[in-house]
Amino acid sequence: MSAEAQDDQNQVSDIKDNKQAVDQKADANDPNNKPKEEEDIFKIFGFGNGELDQMPVKYKDEDIKETRIPLPINLPTGVKVYKIACGSLHTLILTTSRDVFSFGNNDDGALGRPTSCDADLYPKQVDLGTEKADDVQGGEVHSIAYNESKIFVWGAYRVNLFYFYLI
Repeated sequence: MSAEAQDDQNQVSDIKDNKQAVDQKADANDPNNKPKEEEDIFKIFGFGNGELDQMPVKYKDEDIKETRIPLPINLPTGVKVYKIACGSLHTLILTTSRDVFSFGNNDDGALGRPTSCDADLYPKQVDLGTEKADDVQGGEVHSIAYNESKIFVWGAYRVNLFYFYLI
């Protein structure tokens, strides 16, 4: 068995073990059975290839670049996800409080915030000043957030060999 197949099998086994533990806890006859915590509703998961730093997935405290199994993405404390929008190599999160967070590859400023290198694997807030967003959209290397009165656009728009930088 290849190392990749063994890693996938280990991840599946761990997920099954966790599910079995949760299922045992959720026995309908158990007086300690409680409804799901609100924060459980707002978890997001990622899977696929993260070679270009577009996906912040950890497995057993190790950053991994590829997974076929959906694994949780760590969000800042208190962030409740309302919507997710994806660009080619970056992701935007619109929260229930209408704030915008971004993570992934920051080619041409697609994240809408400064990063210390070409990518930021962990969701951080985009500064929209005092404005709140009603929706978000991701493009190849640009992002859009808007509300009833303002449109925020950042990144670049590539057409053939021309670039239009957006501020």
